[in-house]
Amino acid sequence: TAESASNPLKRFAKSLSKNFNEVVNFLKYRITSGRIEAANASISRIQSKTCGLFNIPYLFLKLRQAFYQQI
Repeated sequence: TAESASNPLKRFAKSLSKNFNEVVNFLKYRITSGRIEAANASISRIQSKTCGLFNIPYLFLKLRQAFYQQI
């Protein structure tokens, strides 16, 4: 029926209105959180490989090494 066909459109409109500010900000500035999420994943991966890594200067060294290789 026509009503069931409009349900996805209604769901899309509801989602769009719920996240309107985020959508406008993305369209305006073209910035996503992808790089931040990738950095967080790299930090988590380094910490898990080193069983927590409590030596902070060494952690920063490993982070610099990891991010230098990505550039």
